[in-house]
Amino acid sequence: MIKKLLMKRLLLVLLMCLTLCAPAWGANYFLDDANCVGLWTLDVEVTPAATYADTSGNGNTLANVFANIDVNTTYYQEGIASVVSTAATDSYLQCVDGSLSANFPGKNGTGNTTISACMWIRPTTISAVSNVLTKYQAFAGTYVSYILRFDASNNVAAYIGYGGSLNESKTHTGVAVAANQWYHIAWTYDGATRAFRIRVWDDNASSVTETTGTYTNTMTPAQAPFQINGLAAAAEAGMIGYIDEAVVFNDILTADEIDEIRLGTYGAPAATGTSDWWWRRRHN
Repeated sequence: MIKKLLMKRLLLVLLMCLTLCAPAWGANYFLDDANCVGLWTLDVEVTPAATYADTSGNGNTLANVFANIDVNTTYYQEGIASVVSTAATDSYLQCVDGSLSANFPGKNGTGNTTISACMWIRPTTISAVSNVLTKYQAFAGTYVSYILRFDASNNVAAYIGYGGSLNESKTHTGVAVAANQWYHIAWTYDGATRAFRIRVWDDNASSVTETTGTYTNTMTPAQAPFQINGLAAAAEAGMIGYIDEAVVFNDILTADEIDEIRLGTYGAPAATGTSDWWWRRRHN
């Protein structure tokens, strides 16, 4: 009897050790990816500075400029929270161009024109135009590197800027964004070939659609801030709703990698317990 009791206790201790010591592999892991240049989990707002840290290690911290973005623990897709904007104007997170890391896509004075960007969004109100991720200045002169937004028909559209204030857009008509539903949206642009992908996961329908093609023009890095939830100007507005886990790369993600990010398995280790990401990223 004593022997059986000791064996049970030993087994319990072993199970507890395995549980406590096991690595947390059930979420995206971006730290081994040198091409991940901006990661905002949007879980924690630091007060009173009201900033959102870039956990990629590149230092692209976002300022809550008008303090109109709040943490929300009711609706989220990754981690423990998301952020919510309750107003269409003066409600965005920003890093000015001069504070962006040298490897950040669209940074002024560089040739960085290749980008992949992903994020979860849950709009509560659909405006005529809703900017969700931009490198765009609309005041004191118009300068555009890129704009990711919902257009007047609630489709996801991606713009690139060239020649200062000029821009070219591509639109994904596979799904019209509706209020109070989660979407995972992704956009890639290859600065060398001008090829693009807009990929949208509709969480309500459990379906993914995408549009691919090529822009006619080539993106020009512009003296404009990087913003999540965009910049209000004239008929434009930021999105009213929730945003979670925004990430930016300076290379091109495949469709499979975008899906892995959505599923929370990007950078997950192989069955051997060691990361197989580097091999897959360079041999796919």
